[in-house]
Amino acid sequence: MKKVLSVVLAVLMLAAIAAVPVFADDAIAVTTADEFLAMESGKSYYLANDIDFGGKVFDTYLIKGENYVVDLDGNGHTLKNFSFKSDNASGDLAVFQQFASGTIKNINFGSKDAHISYVLNDPNDNKSFAFLVASTKGEETPRIENVHIFADMEINYTANLDARLSCGGFIAYARNYTIVKSSMNGKIAIKNNGADCTKWRNAGGFIGSDKYDKTLKFVGTIEDCVNNANVSLIGCAKEGRVAGFVAYSDKETNNIKNCINNGAITLETSAGTGHIAGIFACAKPGKDAVIDGCRNNGKIVYNCKNAEDAKTGTIAGGIIGFAQRGAITVKNCINAVEIKTGAAYNGEIVAFTAESGVTVEQSGNKTSSEIGGSEITPDPKPDPNPSTGDHSLVIIALAAVLSISGALCAVVVRRGKENN
Repeated sequence: MKKVLSVVLAVLMLAAIAAVPVFADDAIAVTTADEFLAMESGKSYYLANDIDFGGKVFDTYLIKGENYVVDLDGNGHTLKNFSFKSDNASGDLAVFQQFASGTIKNINFGSKDAHISYVLNDPNDNKSFAFLVASTKGEETPRIENVHIFADMEINYTANLDARLSCGGFIAYARNYTIVKSSMNGKIAIKNNGADCTKWRNAGGFIGSDKYDKTLKFVGTIEDCVNNANVSLIGCAKEGRVAGFVAYSDKETNNIKNCINNGAITLETSAGTGHIAGIFACAKPGKDAVIDGCRNNGKIVYNCKNAEDAKTGTIAGGIIGFAQRGAITVKNCINAVEIKTGAAYNGEIVAFTAESGVTVEQSGNKTSSEIGGSEITPDPKPDPNPSTGDHSLVIIALAAVLSISGALCAVVVRRGKENN
């Protein structure tokens, strides 16, 4: 009996220990906005509580630095009460300027009831704008895990209409990266007021533009994620690409697995080319891309304003818009809404495949007609409010374990006395 009770007690104690957040031995606690803004590259941090920025408006990065390396555990806490606003932005803009290596995890930016505002007016040419990370850098693969963004992003142009643009909720201009169990919520709206833009623009709920490098052979991975943000690009006279996850990629390899798009995807253009999709607008991998177990629930809207004979390159897809290059596999995916837009090519799984330089393998996919339309209940979403930082639950668990442990010890003592 003593041995059994000892085993039970040991298991309970281990369970209590497992419930307590574990940080690196050298991790530094962050308790204020100033401490967050002072985080240095090459160190480990954790949030000890929610961080309130007191309504501060940023016109540049919160965390500056190229080749920035950090391990940041948000511990389930939230960064709140701040915003972005900039006129004629001359540089990239995001929470982190550049993320080269490490992990950002278990953190919320804003909340369901208090989205963070992000407004840019007439930013300069060829810049990268994102909520979380402007760009990734280097040979390492930075990881983003269990991060939930609640933001309303707007980029407005009345001038600078020849400005190229990469815009993403998580990363604007991406090299290597891994994003898992995360969500984008709110909107990403890019508008041209007065005239149409004259250069390409990419907008994605997660990634704007994926970068190719012949030597480093970058890999981008997104798994178990949800895009709830509406993504739109209005007023284009040049190629535009819009998607729930990745707008454009010519990197070596893309992997997108078990991801769901619930956001409306919209492109309005007078250009003869443009690509939109619920998951991946333009897939042009140097080697391969695998889209596995993904689902599009979002409405796809392509408003093409030019004549029928001048829009031969306009493409709208449920899962992939344009399969342009590489070995592309699309399997076990579902498109839950009918794709019927003003684009020249519409398709529920892959809308259009290039004539050469690409192979597309499809298996196990289902269209809206095969599943009965969009009335199917979407798959469960990642928890937008992770509980890793709820210390009250940990305290309750520890108290319960101590109480049970005390009772077991009393039983052991009593049995010992009875046997003497």
